[in-house]
Amino acid sequence: MKIINGCVLFLAVSILVNCNKSRSNLRLETQLNQLSDALDEAIVNDFFSPPVASRIYAYTHLSALYQLHQATPDSISPLQLLEINPTAGDTSIANKIKILFTSSFVAQQLVFDASPLQRFDSTLIAALEQSHFENDEIESLYDEAKTSGTNLMKWINSDGYPQTRTAIKYTLIDADSSWQPTPIHFMEALEPHWGELRTILPASIFDTILHRPLRYDSSEGSEFQEELALVEQQVNQLNSNDSSIARFWDCNPLVISIDGHVNSSIKQLTPGGHWMSLQRQLSKSHKFQDRIYHRALLAATIFDSFIYCWKLKYQYQLVRPITIIRKYNNPKWESMIQTPNFPEYPSGHSVISGASSVILESQFGYNFSYSDSTELAYGHGIRKYASFQAAAEEAAFSRFYAGIHYKYSVLESLKIGQQIAKHYVSIRNTAHVK
Repeated sequence: MKIINGCVLFLAVSILVNCNKSRSNLRLETQLNQLSDALDEAIVNDFFSPPVASRIYAYTHLSALYQLHQATPDSISPLQLLEINPTAGDTSIANKIKILFTSSFVAQQLVFDASPLQRFDSTLIAALEQSHFENDEIESLYDEAKTSGTNLMKWINSDGYPQTRTAIKYTLIDADSSWQPTPIHFMEALEPHWGELRTILPASIFDTILHRPLRYDSSEGSEFQEELALVEQQVNQLNSNDSSIARFWDCNPLVISIDGHVNSSIKQLTPGGHWMSLQRQLSKSHKFQDRIYHRALLAATIFDSFIYCWKLKYQYQLVRPITIIRKYNNPKWESMIQTPNFPEYPSGHSVISGASSVILESQFGYNFSYSDSTELAYGHGIRKYASFQAAAEEAAFSRFYAGIHYKYSVLESLKIGQQIAKHYVSIRNTAHVK
C-alpha cells in the first residue's frame, strides 16, 4: 500500500512539475506579435483612414501598457504612464496573458470586423490549454481583462471622437488658394474635425511647434508658382526609381482603379501602420515589457502627430497641385498616385515619418541600418536604409515624386513631426528606458 501511495504521489508531483515547466516555456512574445498582426489585418480589412487607424493603434497599445502596470486612466494619465520604466510593470505570466486579452478586447471595440482579433483570442486560448492552463483559469483571466478593457473604453471614448462622427461637414471655399475635391473620385473632405480630438501630450505643447506653410500666390515668379512648376515637371519626367519609391510609400488604405466600367481596389497599410509594423519587425529579440512600452510610445506619437497635422490642414486649407495644374496648365494632368481627399499642407505622411524616425532612433540608434520588408505582403519589394532619418526623408519625398505634395511642404512637414517626437523622447528619457 505504501508503494502504491508513493507512486501516486510521485505521479502527481511529476505532472505538477511538467505543468509548471510547460507554463514557464510559454513564450508570450510570440502571441504579442500575433496580436499585432491581427490588428494590422483588422485595420486593413476595414480600410480605416490614416487618422482613424492611428487612434486604433494608439489606444490598443496604451491599453497594453496600462495593464502592464495594472493602472487606470483615473489613477494615472497616459503621459505619466510613459514616464514609468517598463521593468517596474507586472511581468508575471498571468498578467502577460491579461495584457494580451485586454488589448485585444479594446481593439475589437475600435474596429468594424473584429474576426482577425477573435481568431487571435482563440489561438491564444489554444496555446494556454496546451500549456496546461485549466479552463476556469483562462476564463478568470479573460474576465479580468474584459473588465479592464471596458473601463479603458470609457476613457477612450471621452477623447472627442464620437462627436466627430456627427459633426458638421466641411464647407468648401470658392477660391483658387483653397482645397477642392480632387480626381478621380472627387470625394468630400476627410475628417475635417480630427484636429479637435484630445491629444496625449498637453495641448500647450503644440503651441510651441514651429511651422511655416507655403502661401498661395498666383503671381509669376512667386514661391508658390515655382513649387507648382516643380511638381508638374517631376511627374512629367518621372523615372523608374522615383516611381518605385512613390509606390512603396503610397500607404493609401484603399487604392481604387477604374478600367472602363470596372472598378478594382487594393487594400494597404496606412503610413502609421507602416512604421508600427517596421518597429515590430525590428524588435523580435526584445523583452515582452520593452515591446509593450515602445509600441505604446510610437503609437501615441503617431496619434498626436495626426491630430496636430489635421488641425493645421484645415486651418490653412491649401489647394492640392492637381487642382491648379488642371485648371490653368493641363486639364488632363494626373498625379502618379491618387491625390488624397484633404488639404495639402502639412503632408501627413511626412509629419508621421519625421516623428516615427525620431522615436525609432531613440530605440535603435541614429545610424541603424536595416531592410524594410513591411510592404512585401502588399506587392512591394524590400528597401534598405542607412538610418531611420534616411527612410523618413525618402517617405516624405515620395509624396513629391508622386505629384500630390509640393516639395516645400514635405520638407517643412518632416520638421513638424520631428518636433512632436522630441517631446516623447524626453518622456522616454525620464523613464530611463534602455
